[in-house]
Parts: sequence; C-alpha cells; structure tokens
Amino acid sequence: MWDTSGRMSAPTGTGQARERPRIERFIAQISPSRAIGLVIAVAVGMTVLGAVVLRLVNPSALPSFGDSTWLSVMTVTTVGFGDVVPSNASGRVVTGVLALLGISLIPVLTSVVVSVLLAQHRRADDAARADQSQALLEALERHSERLDKIEQRLPQQPAS
Repeated sequence: MWDTSGRMSAPTGTGQARERPRIERFIAQISPSRAIGLVIAVAVGMTVLGAVVLRLVNPSALPSFGDSTWLSVMTVTTVGFGDVVPSNASGRVVTGVLALLGISLIPVLTSVVVSVLLAQHRRADDAARADQSQALLEALERHSERLDKIEQRLPQQPAS
C-alpha cells in the first residue's frame, strides 16, 4: 500500500510498516536525469565487462586492454568499424552477445523508465483525485447538514 508521501508500507503483524527494498525506493525517486544516468551506467558497465571478457578469451587478437575496449565499444554501439575483430570462436560469441545487448539496451531501459515515470504520474493523479473526492464528500456533508437545519426551521405541513 502506498502512503501519501509515495512510500510503500505493508503490515508486519505488529502494526508497523516495513521498509521498502532499495530498488523500490530508487524507482519511486527516479527522474529523467536519473534515468539517463542509469542508461549511461549500464552501457559503460556492459562495455567494460565486455572488454575484460574479450581480453581474457581472445588475447591473440586483442593484445591490449585498449584494443578489447575499442572492440567492446564498437560492438555495444553497433558501429563495428572492423579494424579490430575477434580471432576465435569464444571472442566471436562474446562479441555477438555484446552486439545483442547493445541493440536491446536502449529500448529496454527506455521502456522501463517510461513505465516508472507513468506509474509515478498515475500515483500522483490518484492522490490528487482522492484529495478532490474527500473535499467533495466533506462539502456534500456540510450542505446536507445545512439542508437539515433549513428543513427544521420550516413550518411542518400537515400530511394530506
């Protein structure tokens, strides 16, 4: 259950709310700038990890970490200049996996971020609607009380 501050609380049996996991707190606080930072961090992490793995599995074609990083960057970004290429099957498999991850990275992260932002917007709208509904109910209650008082002041008409 989300409370009005955007925090998720759940009963623990003692009446106390449990703290949300870190990912839920991150999602609740995500903004476009954080989303861009997340995309960049994942892309850089994937590129560096790919460079390390490529260097380990294909040292003959990639004599330096710079060469393996260059191949990893060109593969993740799907540019593929062709000046540095893996020379064995392991290197080709790693490069293929990096290419597939590179192709899917931006659309997947973009859709996740858009979903999160829409969910936040929806929660804000729901909270605003709940506040409006509460205000309307209170106004109706006040008007109902006023009508009751007015009806009490009116002279009673005999039933025919």
